Amino acid sequence: MFPTKEDLFNKLGKKIANATQLLTFVRNLKEDLNEQKVLTINKTNLKSDLQIYIQTLGEELVKAEGAKPYYDKEDFDLSCFNTELQKKVSDLLSQLLHLKDPIDDVIKGNGFGSNFVALEEFDMIREWLQRSADTFNPKLLYSVSRDGFSILEFHKCCDGRKNTITLAKVEWEEGKTYTIGGYLDQPWHAKNQYIESCKSFIFSTTTKSKAGVVYFQYGAYGGTSQGPSFGNGFDLSVMSINNNTQGYMNQAGYAGTKKLIGARNYSGSGQSFFKTLEIEVYTLD
Repeated sequence: MFPTKEDLFNKLGKKIANATQLLTFVRNLKEDLNEQKVLTINKTNLKSDLQIYIQTLGEELVKAEGAKPYYDKEDFDLSCFNTELQKKVSDLLSQLLHLKDPIDDVIKGNGFGSNFVALEEFDMIREWLQRSADTFNPKLLYSVSRDGFSILEFHKCCDGRKNTITLAKVEWEEGKTYTIGGYLDQPWHAKNQYIESCKSFIFSTTTKSKAGVVYFQYGAYGGTSQGPSFGNGFDLSVMSINNNTQGYMNQAGYAGTKKLIGARNYSGSGQSFFKTLEIEVYTLD
């Protein structure tokens, strides 16, 4: 069994002084496991190796307990350093120790059952939502690979569900894919009406940017001929009844839509079309 977060903290001890080394150990866990060719050994040994790796984290930190974080400003206040560091450690360890399948998810680099979104991308979205790792556990509602390119299935799986994250793997240029999506705090529906929201936003984890809603009355659109659609007319639409695999972006109701994919993808003003390869919709409730 894996140690609990509390057990691991006890092993880390109270004298943590070097943030850089700590974050390096945790974030490089996946790379270190792969370098040890863990894929070639059986799962029982893999679990044992992972447990040993985590348990030795404290020993490595003890070696550096006399180190101090470097900061180039003279007025830097160290009084809050330990508190902030403990919070960061808590978030990172929660993400690591609360995976559905710690072994498979660490190796694959994907979390929460996604076919194309890495844990680092989910963590980026979590930070945009300002949620702690303990309160961020997306549950899959709909995916193209499981449910098909079907607007009917999207509404069947997602209508009435709020606090959802839509993720889409898309292709503007042949062979070059992007991950884009949107967050909606209000429930989806198929009333052929706009969905009001002051908190919704659209984003690209590929370009590491997001665009917030400007006109709250156009947060999203729930329609019988549209899959997940955000904004007025729309800033982001990943699936429609006319062509399920064609989507587009068109800056209208959100601020900064163009920067999500880069202005080069726009031929002047108007829509920028792409090919939708996969869609996943998650709920955070």
